[in-house]
Amino acid sequence: MLLAKIGEALMLSVGMAWQVGWSLILGFALSNLVLELGIILWLLMGWQFTAAEWMAGWCSSRS
Repeated sequence: MLLAKIGEALMLSVGMAWQVGWSLILGFALSNLVLELGIILWLLMGWQFTAAEWMAGWCSSRS
């Protein structure tokens, strides 16, 4: 009985660690995507448009 509970707890902790790992990977990938899209915007639309987009995002995140 005790071994079953220990095994169940281990499986739960491994599952949680797996989910945390994937969420960290996804967060890193999404932040890279935002940076890459900003560079593409800069190249295609010009630095003025990119600066306005970043300032709008910064101002909206502060409120």
